[in-house]
Amino acid sequence: MRKGFTLIEIVIAIGILAALGGMGLLVAIEQYRTYALEADLGTAVSLIQRARTRAMANIGESEHGFYTDGINYVLFRGPSYANRDPDYDEEIPVAVVVNISGTQEFVFSELEGIATPAGDLTLDNNKRSRTISVNDEGRISW
Repeated sequence: MRKGFTLIEIVIAIGILAALGGMGLLVAIEQYRTYALEADLGTAVSLIQRARTRAMANIGESEHGFYTDGINYVLFRGPSYANRDPDYDEEIPVAVVVNISGTQEFVFSELEGIATPAGDLTLDNNKRSRTISVNDEGRISW
């Protein structure tokens, strides 16, 4: 009588472990994508709110705004992203797994915080999407 495992038993055990590991990896990747989407949503909302707050506080006696090109979020000072003062830019990178569409720039007026233009910014990770809406009065909802 021999003791030990046969080659078939070892191959089956390795196959089962590989299948379980693969399923765990897929779940981990999906969790990461969800986390990255929610984290970027929080970052974008925070930056938009900060731009509005700075404009309403009349910091630098100028408009303040938010801009994204899909690679970075930019908090800027000036009447538009194109006519901003780049010395005051704050850039934060967008997560690699997050895609951005919709209105790319919001500018808030001094003291009043009125948004120009109003619109929606949509973030998605190819499975889920989240939308940030800014109305013409500067109200931010998500």
